[in-house]
Amino acid sequence: MLSDLTGREFDTRLGQSDERCLCHPDPQVRAAYLAGGSDGVDAVMRTISEARARGRQDAAARAAADSLARQRNAALRALREIDRATRTRDDHAAWDEQVRQLGG
Repeated sequence: MLSDLTGREFDTRLGQSDERCLCHPDPQVRAAYLAGGSDGVDAVMRTISEARARGRQDAAARAAADSLARQRNAALRALREIDRATRTRDDHAAWDEQVRQLGG
């Protein structure tokens, strides 16, 4: 870690312009400073990639849920139409049976 090599705490306010670390005489300090910057960039890019992947997964899940809801609604609509047609047919059959019983 950079602070272990220099004996001083790293001041993040200076960012990449910290000449004390960038131009330090010890090559290990310079390497640690540059590695820390690239590790930070890697962490940020990894976080962005993960957020994008989650966004794509969420969008896919929403699309799948919408599709399932449409299929369910279509199936329920078809069931209601079948029930309505059967009920009408059964009502007519019952009415015809009553007419027959009354002698019509």
